[in-house]
Amino acid sequence: MITPLETARLLTRKQPLTRFFSVVEDAGRDLARLNVTPGDVTRALQICETILQRELKTDSFHWMLEQLGFCTILALNHAYYEVREAESRAFYQLFHIEVESSNIDVLFRRFLETMAEGCGAAAGHLFVFDELSARWELKASTARAASRQTLAIMPAPASIRRALSKAAQINRPNLVLDNGWNDLFPCIWSVPMPGGGVMQFGFEADRMLFPRELELLAAAGERCHAAAHKTRLLEDVASREQQLRQLAIRMLMVEENERRRISRELHDDAGQSLVVIRLQMEMIELAMPPDDPARERLAEARDLTEKTILDIRRLISDLSPAVLEQLGLGAAIRQLVNRFSRRYQCEVSVRIGELPVLDSNYQLVIYRLAQECFNNIEQHSKADTVNISISTADRVLRLSVEDNGVGFHVDDALGRKDCFGLEGIRERVAVLGGKVEIISTPKVGHRKAPREKTGTIVQIELPIP
Repeated sequence: MITPLETARLLTRKQPLTRFFSVVEDAGRDLARLNVTPGDVTRALQICETILQRELKTDSFHWMLEQLGFCTILALNHAYYEVREAESRAFYQLFHIEVESSNIDVLFRRFLETMAEGCGAAAGHLFVFDELSARWELKASTARAASRQTLAIMPAPASIRRALSKAAQINRPNLVLDNGWNDLFPCIWSVPMPGGGVMQFGFEADRMLFPRELELLAAAGERCHAAAHKTRLLEDVASREQQLRQLAIRMLMVEENERRRISRELHDDAGQSLVVIRLQMEMIELAMPPDDPARERLAEARDLTEKTILDIRRLISDLSPAVLEQLGLGAAIRQLVNRFSRRYQCEVSVRIGELPVLDSNYQLVIYRLAQECFNNIEQHSKADTVNISISTADRVLRLSVEDNGVGFHVDDALGRKDCFGLEGIRERVAVLGGKVEIISTPKVGHRKAPREKTGTIVQIELPIP
């Protein structure tokens, strides 16, 4: 087919030389799929050329044979390159499918479609053996694969599984797992997969799958099995993460409910009792003679009681901010800032953009994050300027709290076991699937760090559900 004798045969039939090179390329593609190396083909052609020169017993055709052999090698190399390039494209596509597939069903279907297209099959099925039920379960099919007799699950006796454990063309109807294929396709090939799976391909004409093609299909099946295993693990991890997130949200809601309960008890019991005590003390004070020395001590006790009532009211508001439920997140943040400014004398700048309608639990988590940031500033920062901003864009809410305080070493603080404030912020952000970045520049002694500004920036991004 690719020797100079084929050239002579075509020329005697008055066919163009391009016909010969077309035959050479077709044969080269078949040789590549048969796993015959280019070196073996080159040596065979050299042997053929040597025999021809010896038989012709003349040097008249030496130059012609040499040029013809050179062109034949070029055509063969081009055919080999086409086959290897197609194989590389197929595996590159499989890699992308593995990365992009959102779940196992999509992974199986796209793998099967790519393999069916690569081998020229008209249809394909991918079956997985279910050990519990001892049945074949259809996991994926190409567009033209289904027939009226296609079953999603079918028995898988041991004899059938043994017969399908090797790649081969099916010549027994009972080995075709889709009963309708026997009438649809004259040629059906079966390729096993690791873990008890099997792929079957239907061809509209008689088709021989070469060793190289069978090896590539088997390798693709192994990759599909490994990718499916990894996808299952990722889905399991994602499911467990979702369960943990739901549990964490549930715990946060339990915590908030407990805060509401405590705030109600403080308001209804301790708060009301202290108000009554203050009124009784005021009445006693008014009933006492003006020159009674105990009157001054009673006034001091009444003032202390009044301060305790104010502290309890502040605690009640911190535990369960009523303004958050009544007026929303923006109003609650501004109230938080006003109370912070009264307790901690510093300049606070507030920037709150237009906020979409947010879930009440979502707003509560954001409020607690801002509250924790202000608590940290009040206890540790020694700042005189604080900036807080809340904005939304592209379904993401961004909360930023910045101060010009003394700062700290973030890694050291997060590594401490008693750093509950920062750890609480990270946990709440993680519950909502967001991310937090803490940037802090500490002061060195009484001097500032090499940077112009010292202080801390807490930047939080949360996806809006």
